[in-house]
Amino acid sequence: NFTSPFYPIDLITGIRPMGKMQSSHVTPTDHLYIERSPNPDKSQDTEYVVAPADGVIVKISRFPEDNTYLLGVATPEKVPDYRVIVMHSCTFFTIFIHLGELAPSIAEATGEITHGNTWFGTGSSPIPVKAGDQIAKFGGQTLDWSVHDSDTTLRGFVIPEHYESEPWKIHTVDPFPFYEELLRSALISKVMRTVEPIAGKIDYDIEGTIAGNWFLDGTVDYSGS
Repeated sequence: NFTSPFYPIDLITGIRPMGKMQSSHVTPTDHLYIERSPNPDKSQDTEYVVAPADGVIVKISRFPEDNTYLLGVATPEKVPDYRVIVMHSCTFFTIFIHLGELAPSIAEATGEITHGNTWFGTGSSPIPVKAGDQIAKFGGQTLDWSVHDSDTTLRGFVIPEHYESEPWKIHTVDPFPFYEELLRSALISKVMRTVEPIAGKIDYDIEGTIAGNWFLDGTVDYSGS
């Protein structure tokens, strides 16, 4: 069970469900978008994204370029742009994308992660976290949040092998049922979608029809050409 909100719920202004298709996302997004209020006073950006449950941080990747869009305001000042994977068990994990400055305890364990590079817990040792432990600052105005269970495989992908370059995708699950009622209701109240599935849907393939995701021959499936 998730026992901690990953960010103060009163600071979340909206949650966009999974399934968005826009810009570079040419298939439904496997993550939710968490939005917060823009605040030009960066000195007040003190809140951290935290672990929703006990686990270990096993991978932190830094994007090749830092984030220049802070708290809803374009600025020449940059903050790091990280992707963090937290394993809660051998089969169940959380991914956060577009996190900013790492919490001091995390940064001390990883050392500097330079642009375009990745820290792996297997190369040193995973970083243990308890529910509510700080991971990193929010980083921008929005971040990506997804939950995956390798014991669950979405049935709406006719050819799961198309997604081997992003193996977590076919194991994406609705994160809200893992929260107890009060936290679940508070988070769902922020979701912009009002009908089931509240968290959205990403697998729309229907065998024998044109519904669902299509790939151009020769582009090596989801990994691109």
